[in-house]
Amino acid sequence: LGLPADARSYSVAAAILRDLGVDRVALLTNNPEKIAALAADSRIAVQSRIAMTPASWEDKDHGSRIDDRDGYLIAKAKRMGHMIEVPNSVLDGVAAASSV
Repeated sequence: LGLPADARSYSVAAAILRDLGVDRVALLTNNPEKIAALAADSRIAVQSRIAMTPASWEDKDHGSRIDDRDGYLIAKAKRMGHMIEVPNSVLDGVAAASSV
């Protein structure tokens, strides 16, 4: 679409939260820019971050079943600084899949 990597605004969400009397949240995200943007735009304190990790990554054999989502999430971590811990089995599986 030719848009910046994260051109979203959280001002409407923040306004709704303020209207509801919410001044702090636990945010489900891996994106550090989202945390900063919500706090800066809205005066909503991000009290904690809850990491979003694919349930499939908890499977120790997942590295043998790599798909496009794995590469996408790894790229977000490497290129955009997303805070996601990628298991070695997934990294090894992506490396093996890309060398074929």
